Amino acid sequence: MVAVMGKMNLQEARHLLMRTGLGARWHDIQRYQNLSKKRGVHHAVYSSSNRWMLPPPKLATWISWSVKQTPKQRQHLRRRLNRDKQVLKQWFVKNMLRTPYPLTERMMLFWHNHFTSSINKVNQPNLLLKQNILFRRHGLANFRQLLYAVSRDPAMLIYLDNDSNIKGKPNENFARELLELFTLGEGHYTEADIRAAAKAFTGWTVDRRSQSFVFRKDLHDNSIKTFMGKRGRLNGKHIIDRILQNPHTSEHIARQFWAEFISDEKPNSQTIRRWGNIFRRSHYDIRTLLVAVLNSSEFWSSRYRGEKIKSPVELVVGTLRSLIIKPPSTKRIVNICDTLGQKLLSPETPKGYAGGQEWIDTFTLPTRINLMAEFINKANRRDISRIPKLAIKDTEHWLLPRKPIRKSLSHALNQQQNLHALLTDPAYQLT
Repeated sequence: MVAVMGKMNLQEARHLLMRTGLGARWHDIQRYQNLSKKRGVHHAVYSSSNRWMLPPPKLATWISWSVKQTPKQRQHLRRRLNRDKQVLKQWFVKNMLRTPYPLTERMMLFWHNHFTSSINKVNQPNLLLKQNILFRRHGLANFRQLLYAVSRDPAMLIYLDNDSNIKGKPNENFARELLELFTLGEGHYTEADIRAAAKAFTGWTVDRRSQSFVFRKDLHDNSIKTFMGKRGRLNGKHIIDRILQNPHTSEHIARQFWAEFISDEKPNSQTIRRWGNIFRRSHYDIRTLLVAVLNSSEFWSSRYRGEKIKSPVELVVGTLRSLIIKPPSTKRIVNICDTLGQKLLSPETPKGYAGGQEWIDTFTLPTRINLMAEFINKANRRDISRIPKLAIKDTEHWLLPRKPIRKSLSHALNQQQNLHALLTDPAYQLT
């Protein structure tokens, strides 16, 4: 389908900013309103910077636990590990709250969910920090380079057990997730391909002292292998090159972009093929794919507006950024996201956060609504005074993607009461 052209109205400007950022501030919506859709998309995508981030926290260097350590020493290491995990998660939240480039943060979250690693299995917060920086650097750049970097990322290699993938005893975990989750998608490879890929990645491991990738030639299986029709003494790079030649890889990423930016509904196969072709022809330029997605008629269709459920991060960080109200402590925000099902830096499985309808159940929905009530009820006068005083319809169009599910606002209510009504309306949970 051809992209819908023309100028953005207020609700369309809000839609673009909500789907490409974390919340949408009123003055930003006004800046985008009346721009052409094409110009608005270009600005949203190309004005984002991968260079901005808060100074990284100082975390402890790698120390292996040993049976020779005393119980007191082990207790000290455990306390330090838990402290560093919390420090890193809070830094993670602070970046999202303060960034002038919300698309960068959103893409960092997207790739963290796609190339999943868990801080609780890796148990080296400094390696998750390095991985986070990697996602920031490559998140809007080139998927080919990102894939190569991830395949050498220490946190990833430890998380998927490739640090124990050695000649004679191949471990298939990384190879399986590389094909199923990261690139081709289920059904587009064989078990023989997984076995060959696992052997090709033997010896790709981590140097504990330098905390960096190292190739151990003595642990590498240099035998003849066959992977997706290619035969030879294949190594990990050969596997990745072959994967990137397969059209299913670009289509798999296009499908992930559909779920992130368009809808949780199943996409049209022709749309995915079209986006996949664009992505592949651009030599896997991520911005090119994103522009194609955002310029599509599917993105601008009213059918897909206001039907995606906000993730806990979108709900909490997006609300605080949109209203510019004083946030609770970053520690509390981390705990809130955990309670609502999005454990920062520690998804439950290699598939990442389930998302979609899984964000909402009989516990999380009232918890979410009560939280929004708390945010606006506890806002002080200074916070409230900074929130734009708008006509009732403009306030609705700013904060909600669709008409309120409960009764509309009333002129008899003051601003704080009207904000409370909107933030606690079930429609506010949607984007």
